[in-house]
Amino acid sequence: MLASAPLLSMAPIDTPGVVIAALIASAVGFVAAFTTSFTLVTDPATRSSLNQAYSAAASNVGWSTSIIVGAVGGGILISSIGSVASTVTVIGMTAFIGLYCLRATFPEPVAGAEDPLAT
Repeated sequence: MLASAPLLSMAPIDTPGVVIAALIASAVGFVAAFTTSFTLVTDPATRSSLNQAYSAAASNVGWSTSIIVGAVGGGILISSIGSVASTVTVIGMTAFIGLYCLRATFPEPVAGAEDPLAT
């Protein structure tokens, strides 16, 4: 979610240096999110004794498909509502995904378990 903040900052700005800096900052954040989310694919594969190559292949197929769909969808979005509105829309979608992933990061407490911070 924080990775989308630099994108929001570049929406109303036309200075190339600021846009490039915001893109680099966003890229670092998105790579960090992608790297940690990849465990959502590899951990279940390990638990189910699936070969890691098959899980990586499935992830790559899904990733490449999403790149194509995202590029086409992004082009349609920009053509229909404009570049600033589409940037804000993508930031909102990224924030939603970030909040969803953050929610999934913290598991539900086990009933009857002690709270280690309650001492």
